[in-house]
Amino acid sequence: GVTGEADVFVSAVPVHSFLKICPQEIRGAYSALEKTQCSPIVSVNLWFPKSLFSEAFLGLLDTDFQWIFNRRQLWGDKAASEGYVSLVLSAGADHVNKTSDELVEMALNDLKRCFPDFHEKPLHSSVIFERQATPSPTPDFWKNRPGLTTPLENFFLAGDWVNTGLPPTIEAASLSGHQAAKAAFQYLCEKG
Repeated sequence: GVTGEADVFVSAVPVHSFLKICPQEIRGAYSALEKTQCSPIVSVNLWFPKSLFSEAFLGLLDTDFQWIFNRRQLWGDKAASEGYVSLVLSAGADHVNKTSDELVEMALNDLKRCFPDFHEKPLHSSVIFERQATPSPTPDFWKNRPGLTTPLENFFLAGDWVNTGLPPTIEAASLSGHQAAKAAFQYLCEKG
């Protein structure tokens, strides 16, 4: 219900959120995206008394979770406590019925496998289950995936669902953000 005025707009929200806020005059151009199926992502955040590792992030093999992020290294010591880590599980559809406690236990088991000498108990935990986190790259999705420009000359799109030539990944989201910012800047320069 809130409106804003600007010379240029970039929408950088997930596809289903975009469909809810898409301007009425161009909504028809994106109606095929309503069929987009999404895959969930699970993030388990754990706060330990001390750090598990010094790297910014690690890829995990032969575990349920694929990535572990060291928030202190990524955000700096003022933004995150020393032992704050996040474990991420992509394509989490098989875990949709698990409770938060079960997901935390899965994450702790993966940590025990990867760090056998680490025996700290978490001080706190939280679970974020993003049910529509990323588009499933079905043939329909590939066929209907839009570019960053829209029928409105001052409105651009960014997100993993925007066609950058990459699959719907964090890399695609980042690339589309850079491309949309460049297009928005170019639009502003041309309009003077």
